Amino acid sequence: MDYDKAIFLNKVYGDAYTNRGVAYLQKKLYDEAIADLSKAINLKPKDASSYINRGAVYAKKGQYQNALLDFDKAIEFDPNNIPAYFNRANLWKKLGEKNKALEDFKMACELGDKNACAEYNKLKF
Repeated sequence: MDYDKAIFLNKVYGDAYTNRGVAYLQKKLYDEAIADLSKAINLKPKDASSYINRGAVYAKKGQYQNALLDFDKAIEFDPNNIPAYFNRANLWKKLGEKNKALEDFKMACELGDKNACAEYNKLKF
């Protein structure tokens, strides 16, 4: 889908902003990604996926506190969201917060993510 066209036709189509933001993330256009994902959040303030993706962008930019806040918000709105726990766990691990990383990997594992289970077991021992 052409996200620019979708946004041109409907300026309040939050999913188009989310999807274009993810496309910008993949192209490493981080500022554009943050702008679109922030717009998506303004349009759909309880959409966990926009928070997760914006958190991923913040993490790529080294803005770890903002990333953690976004992952926290995603979990607040969707407590069973595996990517939110998994991404937050990886960030905790990167920041040297082993116990917090273990908690999040364990939660993602319990929700059914096999990669999280493997990461949990690796980090635990």
